Amino acid sequence: MNRVPLTFLMPFIENEKLRRVMLSEFAANGAENIVLSDALIKSIKTDPALAKTYQDEMAAAGLKFADAHAPFGPAVDMNNADNSGMLALNHTLALHIAALMGVKSITIHTGNDSNVPGVSTDEQLDRISFMLDKLLPEAEKLDVAIAIENIWVPVNTPGNLWKIKNRFPTPYLGFCYDAGHANIMSYTNGRVHDESAAARSYWAKCNAGEPAWDDDILGKMLPELINCHLHDNYGNIDEHDLPGKGNINWEKTVRLLQQAPRLKAIQSEVIINRVNVSVKELVEKFKELFG
Repeated sequence: MNRVPLTFLMPFIENEKLRRVMLSEFAANGAENIVLSDALIKSIKTDPALAKTYQDEMAAAGLKFADAHAPFGPAVDMNNADNSGMLALNHTLALHIAALMGVKSITIHTGNDSNVPGVSTDEQLDRISFMLDKLLPEAEKLDVAIAIENIWVPVNTPGNLWKIKNRFPTPYLGFCYDAGHANIMSYTNGRVHDESAAARSYWAKCNAGEPAWDDDILGKMLPELINCHLHDNYGNIDEHDLPGKGNINWEKTVRLLQQAPRLKAIQSEVIINRVNVSVKELVEKFKELFG
């Protein structure tokens, strides 16, 4: 595998002076790339002048945007029932912002079954495909690949992600592997928790029975992997902690990622302000894992 850029999720900071300090902190500790996050994209949608502001701040710190995450949630996820065109327009704007900021891939959530109660998996897959049918031609024009992500509900298991991908053989659609989400769905580390854990509670909300526990989620997604969101937990909730502060097998994860033929970015999705991790500790850990 050629050298794939490491990219870091930075907390969203509205105050310009504090934001510049945080960017300088990442750069001083050896980071080269920052995620064009959903919060940054939302802020640019609200105030387009911020695009130039962010570009200038990144250049001043010697940093670049290497990947992006589209805004997400029940109102904008692709399994939403809205087919009026507004939902596609929302994501099309995110694609254009990503392209403007020099980014070549953007993760867009399929959506979760729990947000559309009573809607079958097949109907959700049709809704997602309807959205992608509108978005992918624009993604190709902009040269920005779309990545769809495994979460911990039935519609975004690897099998269902592949059902979506097989409808669209274009190279502008691939997968984003989320290590924390996969651990929640793992046979080894997720299955051992009770009904209050994320996988069991969400599958119960969907009346979907026992979760489809799987220790090979990364292996199944590997051929079409465009991005990866890396963070740790103990298989019960989505903690977004530093690798090594949970029970994910990082040796196996790194080995498999090194074999991913399409991988464009390796993203730290550690939420440092949530788990109280310093920028120095964060960057050092990812450089230890990936060199």
